[in-house]
Amino acid sequence: MPIDVVRVFDGNTSYLINAASAGFGGQVAADIDASDKARWGAFAYWMTAITELVNLPQFDIHMELDDRTSDSRVYGLTIANGRYLGGGFPIAREAFVNDGLLDVTVIPVLPALELLAAGLNYMVGVSSGGDRLQNFRSRRVHVSSMPEMLFSIDGDPIREVEATFEVLPGALRIVPGPQAPAISDASPTAVVLLPPSLVSDNSIQTAR
Repeated sequence: MPIDVVRVFDGNTSYLINAASAGFGGQVAADIDASDKARWGAFAYWMTAITELVNLPQFDIHMELDDRTSDSRVYGLTIANGRYLGGGFPIAREAFVNDGLLDVTVIPVLPALELLAAGLNYMVGVSSGGDRLQNFRSRRVHVSSMPEMLFSIDGDPIREVEATFEVLPGALRIVPGPQAPAISDASPTAVVLLPPSLVSDNSIQTAR
């Protein structure tokens, strides 16, 4: 089964399978304790987030998507190919890893309690964030920010980056499990296969 890979260009070229988290989201994903992931699953993301709600840094971001641009003051954002991060938090509930699109979730600057409520509602599926969390879909996204945000890319150590994220449809073949809700029956026909050396075993495991 072919699935998409995302090419990340920031002066150098790298690839991701699952998601890139920046700012608040990237810091939380990096700080989640492994034992909390095992014990609390998706709730571990927001348990960790609560401890970081005080003095959150703010970023002015500019995004260039396929057919639009967007400027926002935010705490962070996630650019996702898959659905989950941070021990199972559903950051892109309707994403498919073979639809040729990126799902972008922007976390705007909000009062702490509103931010927490929006995140919890998003996690349990009550809403998609409404007018609180912003959602976009695009084949290509270029992100710049002031100050620079820290990105965590597929769980790698965070780093500052101004980057372009671009979908390579059907670039990797996997054998999915019997229940793979993030794989769509209707997928793009273009296939750009990557050599196995460019994708780690850990990333393939994440995509499932």
